[in-house]
This record gives sequence, C-alpha cells and structure tokens, in this order.
Amino acid sequence: MFLIVLLSVAACSGIGLVSASMYFLAGAYRGVEPIVWFVRLFVPLVSGIYVPRELLPRGLAIVGGILPQTYAVGAMRKVLLGGAVLSGVAAELGVLVLEALVLIPVGVVLLRYSLSLERKRATMF
Repeated sequence: MFLIVLLSVAACSGIGLVSASMYFLAGAYRGVEPIVWFVRLFVPLVSGIYVPRELLPRGLAIVGGILPQTYAVGAMRKVLLGGAVLSGVAAELGVLVLEALVLIPVGVVLLRYSLSLERKRATMF
C-alpha cells in the first residue's frame, strides 16, 4: 500500500509542477489558476471517485483514463476492499510509474520556462 501512495504522489507531483508554472504563464496570480480548478472539480468525477467510470460518457471516461488519480484510486480500492496483493495491482502501478516519468519532466520544463519568462519580464530575480 505504501508503494501505491508513493507512486501516486510522484505521478500527481507532475500535475502540481504544471500547476505551479501556470502562476506565471497564465497570470494565475490575478485569479483562479486553471489546473487547480480542473483538479478540484473535474478529476474526482472522471477518475471514478463519485461515480464508477463505466457509467460516465465515453469522452469523460477517456479523460479519466489519462489521469494518474484514476489508477491510484483503482489500486487502493483493490488493495483495501478486495485484498489484492502487489501482483493484483501491477497494471495500475505500471501506469503510475509511466505517468510519473512523463508528467514530472513536463512539469519541470514548464516551471523552468515560466520562471525564465518572469526573469525576462524583470518581475522576479
């Protein structure tokens, strides 16, 4: 279970880095930042927290299949409610590792770009 939590945090950290970059890229300091809005309202719906993903319209289910929260919730449900062992959640763990390997570098690149953009604007040192 600790491995699931660790991989979930790693995969979702990439989304957090993208969100942090939006502060400067989208001027989010003036209002609501779009990634935070998306995570708060949309992610619980499409990741299967409120409603099983099988009941969602196809487009929403596809979006849910992209998000790491979907696989984190699915793996935790299998372990806590179904008594699954590590081999029973291997598919979810694999997706979480893959998403962490993709989202963290994307987040780092976007954050670096947003910080360099602010340095060029001379609003940050």
